[in-house]
Amino acid sequence: GQTLRARQAMTRDLVLDALLPMIVAGVAMLIFAFVVIRSALQPLEALVENLSERDPYDLTPMPTDRVPRELQVMFGAMNGFMQRLDGQIEAMRNLISDTAHQLRTPVAAIRVHAESAMTSPAASGRDRALDRLAARTRSLGTLLDQLLSRAMVIHRTDSAPRTPLD
Repeated sequence: GQTLRARQAMTRDLVLDALLPMIVAGVAMLIFAFVVIRSALQPLEALVENLSERDPYDLTPMPTDRVPRELQVMFGAMNGFMQRLDGQIEAMRNLISDTAHQLRTPVAAIRVHAESAMTSPAASGRDRALDRLAARTRSLGTLLDQLLSRAMVIHRTDSAPRTPLD
């Protein structure tokens, strides 16, 4: 027979003998999990650092040589997106360049016709200059419609979802 106090002391000793190793093991597991998660997320920290240091116009692919295989899929998708975005920006630059080049001549002609209409002392010269001015503005309107159509075609081509065909 044991006394009630002895039984409680034995129960407390058994609980402490079981609980202390479990607490130590739990703390060790938490530290181990923290180290493993930290090392697993290190490539993402490198990605964040690389992206934050980049020039806003730098759309070159991200390096994938030191990236774990699990993250290479994400890097591949991001590099593909950056390549498509670079293509869109290049198309926009070309469109702006073409537009500026194509608009320079008609605008200069309109300016010349307007100035000649303003300075022409004779009504017949003014009428002729205004007719040429109207013709040039119509021509310019046609050119702008063509440029807008081209821009819309480029936009729709790039934004249309691609589906495989048999």
